[in-house]
Amino acid sequence: MAVRTYPSATEYERDAAEMVRKGRIPQGQSLQRGKVNMGRTLAKGVTFLTWAIMRPSRQGDQPP
Repeated sequence: MAVRTYPSATEYERDAAEMVRKGRIPQGQSLQRGKVNMGRTLAKGVTFLTWAIMRPSRQGDQPP
């Protein structure tokens, strides 16, 4: 087993191809998270908050 850290995906891909040629099975794992899209986050928040406030109550339910 060999554990390596690569500064870029390009370097990993290059080394992975070499490992395959040597008969090894490369496995990748990333600790990077995706970026938060604030526009989408706010749109979802407004949509669901509005829905939660404006939804009609079922018949027989007491209003909040």
